[in-house]
Amino acid sequence: MKNPISSMLPQKLMKRSEGPFRLLTEMENEMARWLRQRPFDWSEEYEGFDFIPSCNIRESTKEYMIQLDIPGIKKEDLRIELENKRLTVSGERRDMAQEKDTRHFLTEAFYGNFMRSMNLPMAADEGKVDAHYEDGVLTVRVPKSANANVRTIEIH
Repeated sequence: MKNPISSMLPQKLMKRSEGPFRLLTEMENEMARWLRQRPFDWSEEYEGFDFIPSCNIRESTKEYMIQLDIPGIKKEDLRIELENKRLTVSGERRDMAQEKDTRHFLTEAFYGNFMRSMNLPMAADEGKVDAHYEDGVLTVRVPKSANANVRTIEIH
């Protein structure tokens, strides 16, 4: 499928590493890479939330490990729900109280409500999910079901 942004830019500029469209090209390439990397079925219903935390997902032979980067959030402000193989992590990062006679010069952190939600693979054992929060990283471990073995089907 041809990319609509690429088709609008002169091919000469798309191939050059410098120039006014370099950043646009890099952004387009990064977005295309991101869209190809969807290991889980991510929910796109994030309206009403202030930010979406970064997430890493790994798989071993025994489990799935989901890690969310959420520094500055108290454990009490986190909520994890699991329903019908749908895992949802939500919470709130509270803004730092601004002291009298001070002003912010730069704020790069996101504050407010967040949510991250995903459908777990069929092999996930919902009954044995475990979560641990340390140093601003929430780690959710989802073991694979013992009876979720893959078998090869012979074609006749």
